[in-house]
Amino acid sequence: MDLNGINSFIVRRTCIVLEYCPFGEMVRILLSLQNNISEGIVLNFFKQMVKGMLHLKSKEAHHLDLKPDNIFVSDDFTLKIADFGFGDHPSIVNKVKG
Repeated sequence: MDLNGINSFIVRRTCIVLEYCPFGEMVRILLSLQNNISEGIVLNFFKQMVKGMLHLKSKEAHHLDLKPDNIFVSDDFTLKIADFGFGDHPSIVNKVKG
């Protein structure tokens, strides 16, 4: 683009904001606790994963690579589904196809 003889350009920047999860990936917790993990923790994690998957389904989003490595644990042991790099969503697919 040229404005009155001055060359100019538009810079587009992307910023990704992430929540800090001090306990890291769920797989780290599972491996560190191994046989010492309580049923309560397992049940809590399971309920949260089901709730998260139902939320994704309600938004017609598909993770496609859901595994303990892609689930993070926050400071209050809330699970956070992450890494949607291979995810699929109808609005994205329609843009690509259309």
